[in-house]
Amino acid sequence: MSKPAPNSKESTIAGESFSDRVNDQTSDIGDVHKDVARQSESDTTQQCENGSGDQSENHGGTGFWSVAHSIGAGLLGVQSSKNRERDFTHGKPIHFVIGGVVGTLLFLLAIWLLVQYLLATS
Repeated sequence: MSKPAPNSKESTIAGESFSDRVNDQTSDIGDVHKDVARQSESDTTQQCENGSGDQSENHGGTGFWSVAHSIGAGLLGVQSSKNRERDFTHGKPIHFVIGGVVGTLLFLLAIWLLVQYLLATS
């Protein structure tokens, strides 16, 4: 790699320009992403062949109870990163939107019923 002229506006460290270092790091990140994706595919394929793994991985989506569990945990703010990652990779957004709206309406209904009960008994 050639060194830029001393009056060059590009910053260098040890003869390597900033843009060259950024390009190298970006390339490394892309390689890591590809390796992780390949490993994930081989793990899922191996689990399916062995008959192991949960049902959502075999079908490529999430079931009703998985969605309900994720929505409940999300509303309470205790969703695990593993479940959140599963939801974003395998789940359909419309299921979570509809479930979130229904969950919120049920929560509001429960609060309203509690208030009505407390007002009636006081």
